[in-house]
Amino acid sequence: MLSEDDIHGASARVVAKLKATYVLPGRTLAKVVRRAGRLLPSSVKKSCQTIIEAEKLAFHPKLRVAIDPAELSRAEKHVLEHLATIDVADRRKGQVLGILGAIAFNLILVVAAFIAWLTWRGYL
Repeated sequence: MLSEDDIHGASARVVAKLKATYVLPGRTLAKVVRRAGRLLPSSVKKSCQTIIEAEKLAFHPKLRVAIDPAELSRAEKHVLEHLATIDVADRRKGQVLGILGAIAFNLILVVAAFIAWLTWRGYL
């Protein structure tokens, strides 16, 4: 049988890893997963929901018996393995390059519109 500390420890490990990977606010796993939104795949969200449900049942001693320890450890392992595969530096580079690409596209569009306007007015 799992103790309340085991369940909260699993939740705390997942929350710490989520916060380190995605830089999300929130204290509880439910809030952090909600903030993560579409960043997490559905299978990882389901595993997080398993941990959240176990955490809810952990407060009641009689309901704590209903928690499957193997399922809880499997869910925690699944989430932590997924988060371990994410390269934080590569995510940041991708975000910066995406923003720079959008800025470059908009700049090219404005310059092309300006050249078209100059041609239309007869200055070129």
